[in-house]
Amino acid sequence: MEGKTICFYRCPDLVNTLLDSRRQGGFGKLMANLEKLDLLIIHELGFIPQAPGRGGTIVHSSGQGL
Repeated sequence: MEGKTICFYRCPDLVNTLLDSRRQGGFGKLMANLEKLDLLIIHELGFIPQAPGRGGTIVHSSGQGL
């Protein structure tokens, strides 16, 4: 896809990145960068752990227009 920005994440890695950025105060910047992408591929979405405080992060993020 020429001229398009694409990013690939394994779902557990994306969740960890989102959680880390929230703890470190960079969540807004990360979300802004993700929103600029033309395509975000999330692999292994069905394998996300159901631990408290983790699963809701990806659902919340996807609901913001990812």
